[in-house]
Amino acid sequence: MRYSLEQAKPHKRILLLKLKGIDKIETAEQLIGHELSMPMNILEPLGDDEYYHLDIVGFDVFDTKDNYLGKVTDVWLKEGGDLYVIEGIEKEHLVPATKEIIDEVDLPNRRMVVDLPDGLLDL
Repeated sequence: MRYSLEQAKPHKRILLLKLKGIDKIETAEQLIGHELSMPMNILEPLGDDEYYHLDIVGFDVFDTKDNYLGKVTDVWLKEGGDLYVIEGIEKEHLVPATKEIIDEVDLPNRRMVVDLPDGLLDL
């Protein structure tokens, strides 16, 4: 299915979309779980230290001592703050996407360095 975007507006930490031809909530509910895509060239340009969530999926993640922790497999957008899902060697980790924890995001090398509080990987 293809729909044209009629309107978009931010609401809290999400984006509310109005699709052309979708005028009833019952029709919109049928689209729950479907994937939304758009050409990258219509997105706003980013600043030097900015990136889209989709850019970091697949990044290798290391701690500040250069220990490999795993790969970013997903980003959860949560009201209290976003979480990066990192598939580790033995288990999955949820890492808060905060300036205090995300030490470096190296886009060209697809690498992220995190400064984790003690015990976070044990949860």
